Amino acid sequence: MKKLYVAYQKGTFPTGELLQIESAEDVQADMVCYLSNEQRYYLPERALTDEELLEMIDFETRLEYALGERYEELHAEQIKEMQGQETAVKKELQEEKGVDEAEAIKLAAQWAKDLYGLKLEDFQINTRLDTTSYLWKNYDAVYEIVYTIPGYENYNLYIDAHTSALIEVLSYNSEASHKEITVSELKDSLQTRKEEALQFLEARLQVSENYTHAYCYYVATEGKISNSVQMAFVTKDNMAYVVTLNGGELELYSKLSYEAYQKYLVESPKAIHKTYQWEEMEIPLEKKNAN
Repeated sequence: MKKLYVAYQKGTFPTGELLQIESAEDVQADMVCYLSNEQRYYLPERALTDEELLEMIDFETRLEYALGERYEELHAEQIKEMQGQETAVKKELQEEKGVDEAEAIKLAAQWAKDLYGLKLEDFQINTRLDTTSYLWKNYDAVYEIVYTIPGYENYNLYIDAHTSALIEVLSYNSEASHKEITVSELKDSLQTRKEEALQFLEARLQVSENYTHAYCYYVATEGKISNSVQMAFVTKDNMAYVVTLNGGELELYSKLSYEAYQKYLVESPKAIHKTYQWEEMEIPLEKKNAN
């Protein structure tokens, strides 16, 4: 599937267009289409051809583009204001010899290769200087560099514009899945998960600290966990290094104050209008990591 997404980006388009049908009652056997009223695809019980898959990719791309244009139209003044703030902050960074956009892209590219082994020529790159979203984490200027195969996978890397430090990584792959485990199974695997996360922090993210506390955060439904498990390591100066690994691959890394992280745990469900709560387990640390 990834090959088709990459091929589409490089100019391989479908010969036709995906059918759009209003009602499921009008769907015929073996048809591939999009049900407008239900906002979902109808797929037959067979393998799809490359042409059909390309039509779906094309449809998703056009829909995302149209939504983006609509958003820009509705929020034109807000976007203009943000662009003005970005220009002003870039000027300040230049005066203080901070990180410019070209340097941030270079740093992010190296991290993307080191962490994921990405072939960057397969990805679109989007870059912006964020001057507002990370204020609650005490970062007032952060470069967001996104490597994307639209509709398939994204790698978001965030570089502190003052220090050049990597402060956050988020990844998404449409084919990735999480193995469902019980809370009991999580407890049994905590030490292994802790060691894997610590090793990843030191060997891959180049973070080596003395931690005073370690925690595991998860969301459980009827004793089962199907989402990502977050491992948080806290230093004596109250900085939290948060890691989520899935099959050895990095899904999330974040460096922020422990106070800000606690706020995130409370506010993140509200942001997506959900009522779930993050559960906490404290993980014992060996003396070398508990200074």
